[in-house]
Amino acid sequence: MDFGFSDRAVAFLNGLPLYGCDDTYRSRDYRYLGTIGCWDSLYLPPEQGDNELVVAVSEDFGGWGVQARFPDSEGLTFA
Repeated sequence: MDFGFSDRAVAFLNGLPLYGCDDTYRSRDYRYLGTIGCWDSLYLPPEQGDNELVVAVSEDFGGWGVQARFPDSEGLTFA
């Protein structure tokens, strides 16, 4: 899964934390404005049957968001 977020995110698959990061305003360098793009990737280890993916996002100011795309979504269904 390729994804992006602002400002902080933790990703859980079936209740287990797999990813956490802080990309707040100017956290990368003085030019970084906290914009969202699919710059991160997460390799998900799904189990047989239903799987629940949760991305918890928090922010300091200026709004928050999360976006994701699956380069190969064959066999995936979304509720």
